[in-house]
Amino acid sequence: MSAIKAVTAPGTDVQGIPSKTLDLLEKFQFKQLMHDEIYHSDICLLRTQARIAHHTLHLGKYSGKMAQALIAKEGVDTPAMVNTVLDALIIVMSSANTLNLPLWKIPGIQTDLQAAIDGKQESGDEQAHILGFVIIVGKLAKAVEALDHVESFDSRTAYEHSLKALLILLLKFWRTVTNKKLEDALAARMVGIESKHMYYNRLQKYVDDYRKPAAGNYR
Repeated sequence: MSAIKAVTAPGTDVQGIPSKTLDLLEKFQFKQLMHDEIYHSDICLLRTQARIAHHTLHLGKYSGKMAQALIAKEGVDTPAMVNTVLDALIIVMSSANTLNLPLWKIPGIQTDLQAAIDGKQESGDEQAHILGFVIIVGKLAKAVEALDHVESFDSRTAYEHSLKALLILLLKFWRTVTNKKLEDALAARMVGIESKHMYYNRLQKYVDDYRKPAAGNYR
């Protein structure tokens, strides 16, 4: 009997088993693409290298926000930490889309992803997660910097590897700081961002899966 090699496809795990969890991550990443094209066209129009550099600066900014939340005078500022981890997850999806990198194919993410989607919180070391975040973001920065110097360095592979590691870390971090369901948190965050646009009532929206508004359904 000849061996049959399993083929991994969107919506399946590494053994080729259908997974609604991974389907949902694919949906998140696609909706992030639509959000960016509609509401952040200025960034989408940048050349690829500039877009990746922009995303890396965002993640560097979040490093500072995480540290600030950790050492807040009144104790750890958990709401600020939750918001920052969520924003970092959003930027990871934007970066992955820029590189045509399917995050749902990353091996080993399903357990933490499912727990984040279900809102299952567990104890963890926030400081360790922050330090890990800073280290990985430093590696992303190195990959971007090497391109500017035309170094003999595989920036693409290094960036992809670090981006995958960052997603895994952030999913674990999310479970540490909150019991919010990831899908609900993403939707609420996008409403907050998109509703600031002056043509919000005319544009396609995250909460509607970017379906085209009905003709005349404007305010």
